[in-house]
This record gives sequence, structure tokens and C-alpha cells, in this order.
Amino acid sequence: MQGKYDRALRSYNEVLSTYKKAGTDDPQAANMLHNLGLCHFRIGPYSRAKTSLKQALKIKKAQQSAEPNLDVASTYHLLGVVLTAMGQYDSALKCLIAALRIRQKELGESSASTHHLLVLNTRL
Repeated sequence: MQGKYDRALRSYNEVLSTYKKAGTDDPQAANMLHNLGLCHFRIGPYSRAKTSLKQALKIKKAQQSAEPNLDVASTYHLLGVVLTAMGQYDSALKCLIAALRIRQKELGESSASTHHLLVLNTRL
């Protein structure tokens, strides 16, 4: 499994370097950063996952319309999970609450996604 994540990390980094050279904050770059954060969450180090996810959020928030969307919620959620793993509970809770609020607005109170996050927040 480690080998697959290592290959994914190399691929994401290659694509990201192309975006950086072009000097663009393309939404696809944000998706690559999100996926890079997920890979680092799986194999470490968490600090790289945190950095990648924060960069992804910055781009996503700059690109979004007036209201945050589910893509932003997904990155907030993963960042909250990473921060929890790092023991940064206050920051993690803020991210998870941000993800929950977006999901509540977009999907409603009764959606499975919203319920999952609500249960997770009550355990922190």
C-alpha cells in the first residue's frame, strides 16, 4: 500500500509544480492539494497534510461563489481529521464545525453526511 501512496505523491507533486510555474490558482490545483493532503494523512507526515490542505482551502475559498460549497466542506473536514490526529483539538473542532455548517446548508439536517459530521463533533 505504501508504494501506491508514494507514486500518488510523486504524481501530485509533478502536477502541482506545473501549476506553480504557471502562477495560477486553478481549481484543479486545489483538488491536487486536497489529494496530496490525503496521501500525507495516510503515510505522513501530518504536518505536510496540514500544509497541503490549508493551501487547498485558500484556493477553494478564493474561487468559490458567495457561499462555500461541498468541495470546501470536504477539505475542512479532512483538515479537521488531520488536526485531530496531530492533537490540535481546538483548531480541529473549528474546521469540523465549518464543514458541518456548510453541509447543513447544502444538504439539510437529515442528510447522512451531515449526521456523520454531527456525531463526530459531539465526540470531540
